[in-house]
Amino acid sequence: MKILLIQCDSVLGKVVVATTGKGSMPPLGLMYISGYIKKHGFTDVTVLDLIMEPDRIGALNQFISKYDKDEDLLIGFYMNTRTRFAVRDAIKIVKPQLPKAIICAGGPHPTLDREDTLKNCEGLDFIVIGEGEKTFLEVVKALSNNFSVSAVRDIIGTSVRLDGQIIHNEKRPRIKDLNDIPFPDRDVVDITKYRFTFTLKDKELQKTFRPTTIIASRGCPYQCVFCSVADQWGRLNTFSGTDRVISEIKMLKEKYNFNALYFCDDTFTLNRKRTVELCTKMIEADLNLIWFCELRANTVDEELLTLMYKAGLRSAAMAVESASPRILKDVIKKGITLDQAQDAVKILKRLGVAIKVFFTYSYPTETKEDVKMTLDFIRNLEPDLPSIARLLVYPGTPLHKYAAENNLLPKGFSWFKYYSFYDSLSNPTFAPVFVDKLTTEDFIWIRNELAEISGSPTLADRSIFELVRNFIKSLRKVKSKEDFALLRARFVVRLKQFF
Repeated sequence: MKILLIQCDSVLGKVVVATTGKGSMPPLGLMYISGYIKKHGFTDVTVLDLIMEPDRIGALNQFISKYDKDEDLLIGFYMNTRTRFAVRDAIKIVKPQLPKAIICAGGPHPTLDREDTLKNCEGLDFIVIGEGEKTFLEVVKALSNNFSVSAVRDIIGTSVRLDGQIIHNEKRPRIKDLNDIPFPDRDVVDITKYRFTFTLKDKELQKTFRPTTIIASRGCPYQCVFCSVADQWGRLNTFSGTDRVISEIKMLKEKYNFNALYFCDDTFTLNRKRTVELCTKMIEADLNLIWFCELRANTVDEELLTLMYKAGLRSAAMAVESASPRILKDVIKKGITLDQAQDAVKILKRLGVAIKVFFTYSYPTETKEDVKMTLDFIRNLEPDLPSIARLLVYPGTPLHKYAAENNLLPKGFSWFKYYSFYDSLSNPTFAPVFVDKLTTEDFIWIRNELAEISGSPTLADRSIFELVRNFIKSLRKVKSKEDFALLRARFVVRLKQFF
C-alpha cells in the first residue's frame, strides 16, 4: 500500500507564479503524520503541497497520473475551514482517476463538523478526528491487512462512510507525551523553498534571516468565544520536553542552515516554569538564532520577556481583540485585562521586539461605542503591526453555537454550500461574517476609521470610477456563475455604501 498526503490552498486553480511559496509555511501536520508512520515501518509516503504549485490542478493531475488505478492507495487530505472547498474539488478530480483509492481527510474542519463534512464531500471515505498520529497509524495497519473501508469501521478517532451510512466512532484520547512523537519528516518536502517572514525591528536582519516552523506544545485551556482550539483539542495542554526542543532546534540549524524560528504554539508562554527552562537552555546552547512566538498578556511580565529576548525573541504576536471591558470580559471571555496588554506592549517595544496585536469587532451585543473604545485603544497603544478584522464564524466555536441558536445563519446552513455573504472573490476563508447589533452605517464608519489608522484611502476618498474599475478588474477572476453572482452582489453593496 502506498500513502499519499496532500495539502491544498483555498484556491485550487492557477496562481501567479511569482507568488508561489511566498508567505507559505511547511505542512507541519502532514510532516508529523509522515514521521510517525515511518517510525513504525510504513515508509512508502509521499507528500504533495499544492500551495507551492503555480498550476494546482495541473500539478494534482500530474501527481496522480504516476499511480495505477488498480494500486492500493491511501490518500489523506489536510483540511481546514479555509481550504474545505478546494479539498472537496480536489477529491472530485482524484476519485475518477484512482477509483480504487481510499480517501480520507483530517485537520480542524472535519474534526469540528464530521457529519457535514462526510455528507457533502463525495468520494471521501472517512475522516480522522483531532490529533492524527496514532489514529492514522492504526488506519494504515488495518488497511495494510485488508484494503477496504470496512477495515476502518471501528477505529476510534474516525468517522466513516460505509454502505451509505455514516458511522461516528468515539474520540481518541489526547497524546499526553509528545516525546513519543518523532520530529516532523521535513525531508518529505523541499523545506528550503518555503519563503515566509515575520516582522523585525532590524530591517537588515530581515534581509538575511532564513526561517522555518516548529511547535513545542499543543492546545490552549482558554475559552474565547470565537476560537475552536478548545473544542478541537479538548482543554488538555501537552508539551515536548525542553531537551527535545533544543535537539530539534540544533538539527534545524545544522542540517538545513535555518537561523530563525516561527513557534506555532497557540500560546508559547502558557506554562511560565517551562518557558523559563526552555529559554535558559536556548541561551546556554548558544544557538545564535532569532524567533517569533504568540503570547498572552496575562502570562508575561518584564522578567520573563527579558529572558525570552536574551534567548532570541525578536518578534511576537498577542491578541487583545477588544478594548471594551464589557466585551472583553463578558462576551469574549478573553481572560486578560487592558492594563496587562498595555504593559506587555511597552516592555516588548522597550526591548526592541516587534509586536503584532490582533483585534476583532462585531461581537454579539457589540455597539459602535464598544468599537470606538477599541479604535482609540489601538491609536494609544501604537503596536508595530495592528491587525483588526470583522469577526468570522468558524465551526466548533461558542460563536457558531450562538449564531445558530439566534438564527443568524441561514436555515439549513452547511459549510459546503456557497453563500453570498462569503464573497468568494475577496474572502478566501469562505466563513460567515458575524453581524449582530452593528448597522451598515456603523461598518462604513469603522472601515473609514481603520483606513485612517492604517494610512490607506477611505471609502469617501474613492471615486465612482474607481469602484467601477475595480469591478471590471474583478471580472477577470470570475470562474463560475456563482462567482459572478457574488461579485455583482458585492458591487451593489459597495454602490450603496458610496452613496
